[in-house]
Amino acid sequence: MSTAVIMIDDYWKLENKYNQTKKALRALADLDQNERIKLGINNGILYKNWRFASGIQRSIWYDSRKNLVEYLSLHFANAIECYKVFLSLAKNKTFIHMVANQLAGIRKDFNSWTTGLQSLQTTYSDHDTTVSSLSGFVHTLTRATSFSIDDVN
Repeated sequence: MSTAVIMIDDYWKLENKYNQTKKALRALADLDQNERIKLGINNGILYKNWRFASGIQRSIWYDSRKNLVEYLSLHFANAIECYKVFLSLAKNKTFIHMVANQLAGIRKDFNSWTTGLQSLQTTYSDHDTTVSSLSGFVHTLTRATSFSIDDVN
């Protein structure tokens, strides 16, 4: 089997992994900057929680700010890992056209997630530890969008 075939298979696996991460973070991307809505996690997916009895629902599903931060950390790490691999694939002329659109889409997702994180910073403004973690994610995603092909192995 040729190296190109193996790399194309790896590309599709990577794209699938990224799309799963994007799906898991869809509710974050949908937040407007000034929206004050809490997020919860159900069946591995974020959801907007704006119901009157949201505290009860979050308690039943064992949602917490700590769980949210851990969830976001895991998915942002996956997204950035995928982004770096896509950047390294862009060095290969065979993949540059496939990867260029993917990279642009990922940068757009990072920007949407950053907006959502800024909204959550307002929502959770009464909890310094959570706000600090969210600020760290904003910094990490902002920094990642500045990566170039030359920054990866």
